[in-house]
Amino acid sequence: MSIKDYGIDKLSAAEQLLLAQEIWDNIDPDSLLTVPDWQMQEIERRMAAYDANPQMDGRSWEEVKARIRAK
Repeated sequence: MSIKDYGIDKLSAAEQLLLAQEIWDNIDPDSLLTVPDWQMQEIERRMAAYDANPQMDGRSWEEVKARIRAK
């Protein structure tokens, strides 16, 4: 399946954007992402740890990126 099969390549850029938006709006959000049970358990564990100690020291995204890039 390609854009040529459906003639989408013959649409103007504005028409393609409208079509893309209509397709996006038609997607069921519940079908986009399924989180495995193990991952949901880990998320819940981390949220519980945070709820138990909301003052715990976290790191900013900039600090995390810098640490990763330093490796």
